Amino acid sequence: MRRLKILSRLIDWSKVRPLTVVAMAVILVDLIYVNSIYQAPGLSALVKGSGTSAINVVYTGKVREKAFDDTGSLKSITVGKIVCYVNQGGDSTEIPTIGSTVTVRGSIREIEGPMNPGEFNRKNYYRAKGVFYDMNAESVETLRVPAIPVREWFLNLRLRISARIRRFFRLEGDTVNTLICGDKIYLPKERKDLYTGVGVGHFLVISGLHISAVGTFIYRGLRRLGLKIRTGSAVAMIFLILYGITVGFSVSVIRATVMFFIRLMADVLKRNYDMLNAVAFAAIINMVINPMCVTDTAFIYSYMTVLAIAIYVTFLSKAAAGNKTLEDRVKGYLRFPLILWLFIMPVNLSLSYECSVASIVINAFLAPLSAPILILSFAGLGLSYTGLAVPVGVADFLIALMLRGFDKLCKLALKYPLFTVLGKPAVWKICLYYVLLLMVLFRGREVLGNVLKVGLVLGLITLVATPANLSGRVTTLYVGQGECVVVHVGPGSAVIYDCGSTSKSNVGEYTVIPYLRYTGVSRVEAVFVSHGDFDHVGEVPYLIKNLSKEGIRLRRLYTQDIPKTEKSRFLLEAETVAQGEGVQVLHLSKGQSVRHGAFSFACVWPGRNYVSDDANEGSMVIVASRGEFDAILCGDATGETERRIIGSVLKASVGNIEFLSVSHHGSKSASDEAFLRAVSPVTAVISAGINNRYGHPHGEVLKRFKQYAPNTILLRTDRKGAISVSPVGRRVIVTTFLN
Repeated sequence: MRRLKILSRLIDWSKVRPLTVVAMAVILVDLIYVNSIYQAPGLSALVKGSGTSAINVVYTGKVREKAFDDTGSLKSITVGKIVCYVNQGGDSTEIPTIGSTVTVRGSIREIEGPMNPGEFNRKNYYRAKGVFYDMNAESVETLRVPAIPVREWFLNLRLRISARIRRFFRLEGDTVNTLICGDKIYLPKERKDLYTGVGVGHFLVISGLHISAVGTFIYRGLRRLGLKIRTGSAVAMIFLILYGITVGFSVSVIRATVMFFIRLMADVLKRNYDMLNAVAFAAIINMVINPMCVTDTAFIYSYMTVLAIAIYVTFLSKAAAGNKTLEDRVKGYLRFPLILWLFIMPVNLSLSYECSVASIVINAFLAPLSAPILILSFAGLGLSYTGLAVPVGVADFLIALMLRGFDKLCKLALKYPLFTVLGKPAVWKICLYYVLLLMVLFRGREVLGNVLKVGLVLGLITLVATPANLSGRVTTLYVGQGECVVVHVGPGSAVIYDCGSTSKSNVGEYTVIPYLRYTGVSRVEAVFVSHGDFDHVGEVPYLIKNLSKEGIRLRRLYTQDIPKTEKSRFLLEAETVAQGEGVQVLHLSKGQSVRHGAFSFACVWPGRNYVSDDANEGSMVIVASRGEFDAILCGDATGETERRIIGSVLKASVGNIEFLSVSHHGSKSASDEAFLRAVSPVTAVISAGINNRYGHPHGEVLKRFKQYAPNTILLRTDRKGAISVSPVGRRVIVTTFLN
């Protein structure tokens, strides 16, 4: 009977708000279409005689967009389904008009997806924009210019407005430019990282907040001037449409504009405005315009946020209506950011792998500041056209006063984050969380007491926020031509062995830290550095400096116990940075071992004060053991080194070797036949860059594995991306990021 009652309520609700049901159905169908049916256009269909990449191809199409760098120079143009990075240094490259038909010449390739868990999905980002390939354009030739270049005119208008803002707003021009023009290239990285870190990065994008604030300000102003509802609505909508064209109709701008239009129509027709139906209609419009938008994180963030607001406004705010006392008003004021946080928390964890309770307080302070800052920004811009610099300066000063005070609050929140969680939750946890959360919010007042309600909500938060226990997993990340191995030594803790690359930029920032956040690692017990080559230690200083900024603690740095004169400048830099950051620096030599979490790490090479003309020969080799699971981490050890350590490896291991990080990226100077015979690993992973110039892994190494370790599962990061090996009982489970 109870199930029938719930079903009856759902049917009644769908009758009142049929658009929400339609929107959910459209989203479901769209997701199936995008992920299972839709096929990206093949490169051969765009450019004849090419596969997934080609050199010196010629492509003709229309210019859709243009992007600029922080110097104002043209960085790229989007031609059809290709983003073309132009070379402004060449005489043959011109700046085309948006809407022009052009011919571009250069090397083209398919936009690649991520190679590691947690990495930014560049392929999905561009796919949502209808772009599937990128080109290094050597030349651009305009064939035909549009008769009326409307979009080019609006682009130039935005650029002129941007330049005016930065000229008149001396204190906060860069941020005001971001708020009005949506242009982040001049935004200080410190403020961008600060706001993102405390969960208010949405303030720095043109979203529903901007559209609602500006549209409402214009509409109400016109009404107070005596204009009729229809006239005021028409003027406000025309302004918002022109504004949307100027800044670009992103997902959030389309949503906000559609919702504001429905709100104005409700006033004109004297009907009640239903926010849930408005959200649903806006979602349908977005998907009709671009079906690929459902994969974009902007779509997910925008609609989940406004859906949470709609649920609060439609159903939950009524319960707090009529509050008279100061205490009741404070509770009501904090109630909204709390409920918003509860709805958005799983989304933040799924997309950015981080969420902090401090963002509840930060959003509570941001809410009353947002509208004044935006209104002052637009008012100051308008006054700048009168030539009156003093009023603009006053507006700029007031904005700076509010923003810099808010910055201090954000820094305080980062220093004392209250409670920060890391890690991407499982889908089933998210689904269960939302079902139970809605039951608590809607039915909790009737069947649950306050204490039980709070306890259940805390239980739900714990369910989603507790990362999976990956203790025992060993993951070799794809870092191009380099190496980085992460050993998960316990719940939320890990050890890193090497971190560097000579072919992939900023792997610490864009690969390693995102992976740690994705897997919920909040403590790095230690970083082991095998030796001083850049492709093994180059990114370690970055990790030491920045892990703490990401909410990840780093405790120790282990390097070889060799004379200082034998250490490379890269290794010495890592040790110096560690000492400056308060990270303990320890030196290991053959025969020493340390324990972190469930693992013991035994150093089997080199001995103390070891000296060699070949830095690779002195690579620190570690045997990591957990129960009956043993992993050998070799760095760039040579075949000679491998022969020397056979006895030490077998002595340090408990039984069979389950995992071998193949030495020197599969170079023919390593993977000695006697070593392979002796250790006979269950799995072996070669860390090598795609199409690397060294030809790694070498054919001779692959043959030696087949001949002397025929039962070994040999995998390569250049083909499989990140590779993980996990002990499960007496078995070893191997998972690869790419199929």
